[in-house]
Formats: sequence, structure tokens, C-alpha cells
Amino acid sequence: MAILFKVDGKEVAKIYSGEKIEFKIDPGSHIFAIKSWEGTHVEVETLLKENEKAFYRIFIPGYGVTIQKSAEIGDN
Repeated sequence: MAILFKVDGKEVAKIYSGEKIEFKIDPGSHIFAIKSWEGTHVEVETLLKENEKAFYRIFIPGYGVTIQKSAEIGDN
């Protein structure tokens, strides 16, 4: 089942388990929102500085879904 991912209210992607997305957005305050297939909706606000990279992970811990800031993860 897919997870819907939005940035500032605009749909960016539908993500499936094990997938990774990358995108660039302008510096400033942004709201990342995710909605799982069973209807759980979670939002997190982020403040990006000029030339800053930020990494987030989406977790599905049994029931529901969560998103949190993370360290960069390589493609190993």
C-alpha cells in the first residue's frame, strides 16, 4: 500500500515500502505531511537554511505512520 507524501499541501509522491525519494525545495519553513493507506495523517514542520540538506524517514510501526528527521543514509 502507498503512503501519500505532501509538501506545503501539494502532493509530491506516493511512496511504497522500501522506496526513497529525493527533491529540492526553497529555503524557509515547510510542512511535510504523510497519509497512510488506513487514514493516519501526520505532519512535521521543517525550517531549511540556504544550501542545507535535510533527511527524513517515514516509519510504519505496526499501525499508523510517523515521520522524523534522520541522518543521511547511503545506498549500500
